[in-house]
Amino acid sequence: MKILLIEDEKITRVTLRDTLKKKGHTVTACETGKEGLEKIEESKYDLILTDLRLPTMSGIDILKRVKERDPATFVIVMTAYGTIQNAVEALKLGAYDYLTKPFSYDELFILLEKIHDYNAILKENIQLKKALSKTRTIIGTSNEIKMVLETVDTVADGDYTVLIYGETGTGKELITNELHKRSSRKDKPLVKINCAALSETLLESELFGHEKGAYTGAVKTRKGRFELADGGTIFLDEVDDIPLSMQVKLLHVLQEREFERVGGTTTISVDVRVIAAAKTDLGQKIEEGSFRSDLYYRLNVVPIHLPPLREHKEDILLLVEHFIRIHDMRGKIESISPDCVEELMRYDWPGNIRELENSIQQMIALSKNETLDISDIPQKIKTRSSSAFELRQWKDPNEESVSLENSLQKFEQKMLTWALKKTSKNKSQAAKILQLSRSTFRSKLMKYGLEDDELS
Repeated sequence: MKILLIEDEKITRVTLRDTLKKKGHTVTACETGKEGLEKIEESKYDLILTDLRLPTMSGIDILKRVKERDPATFVIVMTAYGTIQNAVEALKLGAYDYLTKPFSYDELFILLEKIHDYNAILKENIQLKKALSKTRTIIGTSNEIKMVLETVDTVADGDYTVLIYGETGTGKELITNELHKRSSRKDKPLVKINCAALSETLLESELFGHEKGAYTGAVKTRKGRFELADGGTIFLDEVDDIPLSMQVKLLHVLQEREFERVGGTTTISVDVRVIAAAKTDLGQKIEEGSFRSDLYYRLNVVPIHLPPLREHKEDILLLVEHFIRIHDMRGKIESISPDCVEELMRYDWPGNIRELENSIQQMIALSKNETLDISDIPQKIKTRSSSAFELRQWKDPNEESVSLENSLQKFEQKMLTWALKKTSKNKSQAAKILQLSRSTFRSKLMKYGLEDDELS
């Protein structure tokens, strides 16, 4: 520990300093309370060990100043005039303990050991709280998310096959982690594979493994994901992209819980829980003939539908606060403005929670203030959210018939005017935020009579 010793009696001070140093502590020793306070202002100490009676300044005065400056600093007072009143006063003011002179070094070392153990527990708790605050978990209080959580609670500790539906970025992998973590298989492997990322040949080898010499490049026998997941859980992401020929082999594994490696003849049995995820409607793919209905029924034992973020925007503020805790490494962001939250909620988030998280990371990195404001929001989000807002303000026409072309032209003219106003009539910037080339933007201005000196 780093210790500041304040003791006016020279022999006691030197002896105690040297004894503490031999025990491995870093010790700064001083003679007066004034000198001690100067040291406290210059540096941080784990423990202040001070005599109660000092010239011009008492140990109680030092205790008060130390606790005002840093309440977490430990203070032990030493006194040759130990009375109940002195002890009670010191303890009431925040002293960890007191020692009555003459005291044995063993008595002091016991106190130091207790302080060391307390500090270790305190640091562990702080680290644990930080880790928990950064843990990725399912965030939301909307009815849609509550329904998802209820299903997870119900089926997590079973061996049911689960099929998770949801657009890209809605949190399908997060749900998988939660299901595995709460299951009886939690101490066994959770093995994941993205079925859309591999060709048919590679997918078969990844799922079932291969024998040495099974194909060119197979220089040694390799276990597949099903074999690696034995006793645990396998997550088949984007299962809707598995080729039909592979669907037959996957169906066999789901039915029999056995397979053969590519190029092998030995049947391998496994005990795995299967969780699959799809980003598209498998019912529609069955009608199109690109997905087997028998495989669908094997996978769809417990369906979990993850709603897109646009359907539970009331959770956006909670998600934003969660992502700030995770990604604000320097702790510079203290809050987010209401206007900023409102603008984020206008946007429909086609990339869902993943896009929101990415945007918050960008905002934290580029923000110059302690509060995230509307000016920190990426331009593409502000542009698209404003366009969507304009559309939502459109009222049904009273006329019995209406020209769609005329309505679209009116809206297009509105957007051009909005972009020019947004950029203070800077045409290059206006074209950019509307994602148009400059030539296309200028031709549209001419089309609606907006290309004049007033706008240039």
